[in-house]
Amino acid sequence: VVDGLPQSQVHSITQDGRGFLWIVTKNGLSRFDGMDFINYGRKDGLPTNVLQSVLEDSDGRILAVSNEGISEYNGSSFLYYSPPEQFDSMIFSGALVYKGSILLLCNRDPGEPGIIVRFSKGVYSSFSDEIPGIRSIDIRNIKYDKPSNSLLMLDGSGHVYILRDTVLHKAGGHGYTDLQHIGDRARAKINDEFYRPAGTGLERDTEVFSGNDISVRPVGPAGGTLIVNNKGVSSAAIELPVYMLGYFVDRENVLWLATESNMFSLHTLAFSSFSDKDIGSKNIWSIACEGNGHVWLGSLNGDLIEYDGHRFIPHYEHLRLFSIVPSFYKGSRQMSDGSVWFATNMGIIRLDGGGFSRVKAVNHEAQVCYIYEDPVDGSVFAGTDIGLYRLWKEKIEFYGRAQYPEIGIVEGMTRLNDGTYLLSGHKGLVAFDLRKAVPVTDKILPEGITLTVAKDPVGGAWITSEEGLFYRDHLTGAYSPGLPEGTNRPANSIILMDSIHLMVGRGSDICIIDLEKFYSGEGSYFRIYDKTDGFDGSDCIDNGLVSDGKGRFWILTANRLVRFDPRDLKVNVKPPVMNVTGVYYQDDSLLWKRAAEGNLFYEIPRHLQITAGTRKLRIAFTGISTTNPEKVLYSYRLAGLSNEWSDHTGQRDVIYENLPPGNYTFELRASNADGIETPVPLMLPLRMMPALWQTLGFRISALIFSVILVIALTYLYFTRRQSRIRTSEKLRQELSNLQISSVLKQFDPHFTFNVINSVGALIMEGKRDAAYDYITKLSSLLRRAFNEGALVVRPVSDEIDFVSQYCELQKLRFNNRFRYSISVSSSVDKGTPVPRMLIQIFVENAVKHGFGDRPGGGKVEIELLKENDALLILVRDNGVGRQYATDKSFSDPGSGIMLVSSIFRIMNERNSLKSNLEIKDLFNDGLPSGTEVRIWIPDGYDFSFA
Repeated sequence: VVDGLPQSQVHSITQDGRGFLWIVTKNGLSRFDGMDFINYGRKDGLPTNVLQSVLEDSDGRILAVSNEGISEYNGSSFLYYSPPEQFDSMIFSGALVYKGSILLLCNRDPGEPGIIVRFSKGVYSSFSDEIPGIRSIDIRNIKYDKPSNSLLMLDGSGHVYILRDTVLHKAGGHGYTDLQHIGDRARAKINDEFYRPAGTGLERDTEVFSGNDISVRPVGPAGGTLIVNNKGVSSAAIELPVYMLGYFVDRENVLWLATESNMFSLHTLAFSSFSDKDIGSKNIWSIACEGNGHVWLGSLNGDLIEYDGHRFIPHYEHLRLFSIVPSFYKGSRQMSDGSVWFATNMGIIRLDGGGFSRVKAVNHEAQVCYIYEDPVDGSVFAGTDIGLYRLWKEKIEFYGRAQYPEIGIVEGMTRLNDGTYLLSGHKGLVAFDLRKAVPVTDKILPEGITLTVAKDPVGGAWITSEEGLFYRDHLTGAYSPGLPEGTNRPANSIILMDSIHLMVGRGSDICIIDLEKFYSGEGSYFRIYDKTDGFDGSDCIDNGLVSDGKGRFWILTANRLVRFDPRDLKVNVKPPVMNVTGVYYQDDSLLWKRAAEGNLFYEIPRHLQITAGTRKLRIAFTGISTTNPEKVLYSYRLAGLSNEWSDHTGQRDVIYENLPPGNYTFELRASNADGIETPVPLMLPLRMMPALWQTLGFRISALIFSVILVIALTYLYFTRRQSRIRTSEKLRQELSNLQISSVLKQFDPHFTFNVINSVGALIMEGKRDAAYDYITKLSSLLRRAFNEGALVVRPVSDEIDFVSQYCELQKLRFNNRFRYSISVSSSVDKGTPVPRMLIQIFVENAVKHGFGDRPGGGKVEIELLKENDALLILVRDNGVGRQYATDKSFSDPGSGIMLVSSIFRIMNERNSLKSNLEIKDLFNDGLPSGTEVRIWIPDGYDFSFA
């Protein structure tokens, strides 16, 4: 129930053709894929939560049988077929599949004679009326035997009738009490004996059930013990703590038990285990096997226990050898002469035909951690806390810690092909030649504790440690990891199983290495067995692996003793049965919605259409392998998107995002725990439907619209461009005309008369050079005005030069009543382009409107600065101010300023950085004191009119 089963009382278990297990409980039905349960009840269309059985008809449809009738599974829920009026109020039971139809035993009340009803394609009919003679039988039970194609019927008097090929036969004998049906076979029962169909009668059968590789026979009161035979090689008597209601063996020969208290499965006979309660002691640290196959266990508490194959027997004889109770340590060993040497905290105890004795050669106060017998010369080594002992030909050699001060306590030892020894212990690996001990240093090896060491038949050495398993090459002496990265977890113990296999005890599993595959370079040279395979030990004890000499191995772990018989290991040759369990899509709502409701259970559609606008697509799947579902691995690809298969993964779904419209095929492969892969991938065709804007019609319409839009935009662009060109040319012409007009206006008769009079006065005064200079400036000014007539912009240096000449003429005109100053900062780039006459316009305004009629004249200050990556032009006068000039209505007020403003407005539309023109009045004590013009032109400003 804690795994998801709806209720603990399990009545029946069956498996459909897709690999799913269907479990009928007292309160609901469940579908199980080896990993997850999906439960069904009245909310899912069933007429009741209490069912009789589940069947799969010849069309593969799943049918649930209840007292109320038949319900059909549609892939996600059930459809109930109510019986017709003639069968109303009948109780339906004893359902079975018979020649493509469902037969049900029906009666009015339990225990009364019943009739057989046929159900086919949603229709109920009377089968008893179809076969002559059945109506006269007081039917109490029916079963179908597939091997003989026979329908067995049991009547109220204990007689069995056999229907075969529409002919009814009465089997000999009577007194039969029940009919049983498990798997494909049916049996008639008398007391504890079973009979199977044979011809027109029955013959005795000793098996309740036979699968491909396994047979089961219950014995004892209420079948409380199961005798399970595996391939005819080994058998086991399994004591059940619960009352059994039925058996089922699935397609992978996994045995399932329906009981009053949950559901149980037997996956393998290779592993069996014993807890501390079974053993009768705790803190077991020592294990060894005697020559007769008996297993001896010693604890830190001083308990010594013998397992004779049936029970655990405590022993106390050894205690007479000690004044206090000793503790047993990890390094005990069976010797070549059949005796057992136990490592303790007070020397070594020896067990042989004469009983228990102490090995006198080893200090009785030494803590013995390991015992090793050299297979070449028969010498015995004992690693202790005070040093290493060697017993050889009645000689005792002791290698104290002075031999190598940092050698630590030896916990493992093996003799290499060259006659030297490799020691493992608290200070790592040590090479020992009976004279000196030298630490083995290699960047691959762990720096800390190494635990045990073993040599394989080729000569390679294998070392366990807290950092994993390591291997020493017998030819080069080079070290390397013994298992691939990611798999090489801490290892505690190792043993040579036979000529080609090593077993490594680790934290929560064991690893078996195939040496032939290892030395031939195959990647699959190892296989790990953990809880999912039946090994339920935790933290294997150092030197805790022993062989009993009868093909079985004993594994001492921190929480239990595990017995392992590799002959009972079975390679699951059946690949997983693959199923797509759901296809879901996610749109803008971000909620997962089912793309196909139920139909994927029975068949894969030719093209599963996925709604347009799908953002994410999730495909859920499972590969059913009941032997070891946790180790099923998957590989998949989406043809049409990529031809590359994914890496193997245990994840049972995949998500694809933003798939473009089109046809795809999702392909799935699965492999079981033994690497057996499905030969043909499962294929799910998908069609991603296009959204409206992704359809061909929409694209054609969009293309036509785009063409029309492009034509319209092109026409609009060229129209506006021509308009801009005309505007630019008009503006250019207006500017040029205004610039010329601005200069020419200075040569009106009054201006010319004043200049000529001034020049004449200079001549009369004898200042001919000055007069000539003024005449030159006037002609130069006129010549530049006409020569540059078409120019819109010019360098700021030319503008300053022009303004300077203009101001000089104004000085001559006003008889020095006019003063001016021009200041250009050194940071100003004199090549910066500015609109032609830009500064002159504002100087002219200052002269004409500011102080043109003032007797005292005035002054104009012109200053060019660099400020914040921009050219700043200041034109400041001390005239009458803009208000006074407006009141006097001077002629042509501000036409030049309007032109400059227009230029900057148009140019600002074409530049990301904006120019600016600002004019403000100056005051002194509240009275007008002049005007200041501020012009900002950003660096890189473009005055192009194109």
